[in-house]
Amino acid sequence: MACQSQGLGKWNSRLATYWYCWGIIGILSFWLADASASYTIRKHLYEVFFISNIVLVAIGLAAAWIHSRAQLYEHFHIACAAVWCFDRFVRIVRLCYFGIRTAHATVLEERTMKISIP
Repeated sequence: MACQSQGLGKWNSRLATYWYCWGIIGILSFWLADASASYTIRKHLYEVFFISNIVLVAIGLAAAWIHSRAQLYEHFHIACAAVWCFDRFVRIVRLCYFGIRTAHATVLEERTMKISIP
Protein backbone atom coordinates (compact mmCIF):
# COMPACT_ATOMS: atom_id res chain seq x y z
CA MET A 1 0.00 0.00 0.00
CA ALA A 2 2.85 2.38 0.78
CA CYS A 3 4.52 1.74 -2.59
CA GLN A 4 1.20 2.16 -4.37
CA SER A 5 0.56 5.39 -2.49
CA GLN A 6 3.98 6.73 -3.49
CA GLY A 7 3.50 5.69 -7.11
CA LEU A 8 0.06 7.25 -7.41
CA GLY A 9 1.10 10.41 -5.59
CA LYS A 10 -1.43 9.80 -2.80
CA TRP A 11 1.03 9.37 0.08
CA ASN A 12 0.28 12.71 1.77
CA SER A 13 -3.49 12.46 1.39
CA ARG A 14 -3.58 8.88 2.72
CA LEU A 15 -1.20 9.71 5.56
CA ALA A 16 -3.68 12.37 6.67
CA THR A 17 -6.40 9.74 7.24
CA TYR A 18 -6.68 8.03 10.63
CA TRP A 19 -7.10 4.52 9.21
CA TYR A 20 -3.84 4.70 7.26
CA CYS A 21 -1.89 5.93 10.30
CA TRP A 22 -3.35 3.17 12.48
CA GLY A 23 -2.42 0.62 9.82
CA ILE A 24 1.18 1.82 9.99
CA ILE A 25 1.13 1.66 13.80
CA GLY A 26 -0.29 -1.87 13.67
CA ILE A 27 2.29 -3.11 11.18
CA LEU A 28 5.14 -1.57 13.17
CA SER A 29 3.85 -3.05 16.43
CA PHE A 30 3.59 -6.54 14.98
CA TRP A 31 6.99 -6.18 13.32
CA LEU A 32 8.62 -5.11 16.59
CA ALA A 33 6.92 -7.97 18.46
CA ASP A 34 8.23 -10.40 15.86
CA ALA A 35 11.74 -8.91 15.94
CA SER A 36 11.85 -8.98 19.75
CA ALA A 37 11.08 -12.70 19.70
CA SER A 38 14.53 -13.55 18.34
CA TYR A 39 16.47 -16.20 20.22
CA THR A 40 19.17 -13.80 21.38
CA ILE A 41 16.72 -11.37 22.98
CA ARG A 42 14.71 -14.17 24.60
CA LYS A 43 17.88 -15.78 25.95
CA HIS A 44 19.41 -12.67 27.51
CA LEU A 45 16.40 -10.42 28.21
CA TYR A 46 13.45 -12.77 28.67
CA GLU A 47 11.44 -10.47 30.94
CA VAL A 48 11.83 -7.57 28.50
CA PHE A 49 10.76 -9.84 25.64
CA PHE A 50 7.78 -11.18 27.60
CA ILE A 51 6.33 -7.81 28.62
CA SER A 52 7.12 -6.05 25.34
CA ASN A 53 5.60 -8.89 23.33
CA ILE A 54 2.30 -8.69 25.22
CA VAL A 55 2.19 -4.88 25.00
CA LEU A 56 3.16 -4.74 21.32
CA VAL A 57 0.66 -7.41 20.27
CA ALA A 58 -2.11 -5.66 22.23
CA ILE A 59 -1.25 -2.36 20.53
CA GLY A 60 -1.04 -4.11 17.16
CA LEU A 61 -4.44 -5.77 17.56
CA ALA A 62 -6.06 -2.51 18.64
CA ALA A 63 -4.42 -0.61 15.78
CA ALA A 64 -5.44 -3.26 13.25
CA TRP A 65 -9.02 -3.13 14.51
CA ILE A 66 -9.14 0.67 14.23
CA HIS A 67 -7.51 0.47 10.79
CA SER A 68 -9.96 -2.11 9.46
CA ARG A 69 -13.08 -0.37 10.80
CA ALA A 70 -13.01 1.99 7.83
CA GLN A 71 -13.23 -0.96 5.40
CA LEU A 72 -15.74 -2.98 7.47
CA TYR A 73 -13.29 -5.84 8.12
CA GLU A 74 -13.19 -5.43 11.88
CA HIS A 75 -14.81 -8.81 12.59
CA PHE A 76 -11.60 -10.55 11.48
CA HIS A 77 -9.57 -8.56 13.99
CA ILE A 78 -12.12 -9.09 16.72
CA ALA A 79 -11.78 -12.85 16.15
CA CYS A 80 -7.97 -12.61 16.35
CA ALA A 81 -8.19 -10.54 19.53
CA ALA A 82 -10.65 -13.03 21.06
CA VAL A 83 -8.28 -15.95 20.41
CA TRP A 84 -5.31 -14.01 21.79
CA CYS A 85 -7.22 -12.86 24.90
CA PHE A 86 -8.49 -16.39 25.51
CA ASP A 87 -4.92 -17.70 25.32
CA ARG A 88 -3.69 -15.08 27.80
CA PHE A 89 -6.63 -15.84 30.12
CA VAL A 90 -5.95 -19.60 30.07
CA ARG A 91 -2.27 -18.97 30.86
CA ILE A 92 -3.17 -16.83 33.87
CA VAL A 93 -5.73 -19.37 35.12
CA ARG A 94 -3.19 -22.18 34.73
CA LEU A 95 -0.62 -20.15 36.66
CA CYS A 96 -3.12 -19.47 39.47
CA TYR A 97 -4.28 -23.09 39.60
CA PHE A 98 -0.89 -24.83 39.53
CA GLY A 99 1.19 -22.05 41.10
CA ILE A 100 4.73 -21.05 40.30
CA ARG A 101 7.23 -23.87 40.41
CA THR A 102 10.74 -23.26 41.64
CA ALA A 103 13.75 -25.49 41.19
CA HIS A 104 17.15 -25.68 42.83
CA ALA A 105 20.21 -26.46 40.73
CA THR A 106 23.40 -27.83 42.28
CA VAL A 107 26.66 -28.47 40.42
CA LEU A 108 27.89 -31.98 41.35
CA GLU A 109 30.81 -32.23 38.94
CA GLU A 110 32.09 -30.21 36.03
CA ARG A 111 29.54 -31.63 33.59
CA THR A 112 26.86 -32.84 36.01
CA MET A 113 24.06 -30.86 37.63
CA LYS A 114 21.39 -31.95 40.06
CA ILE A 115 18.04 -30.21 39.64
CA SER A 116 15.59 -30.56 42.55
CA ILE A 117 11.95 -29.57 42.13
CA PRO A 118 10.18 -29.42 45.51
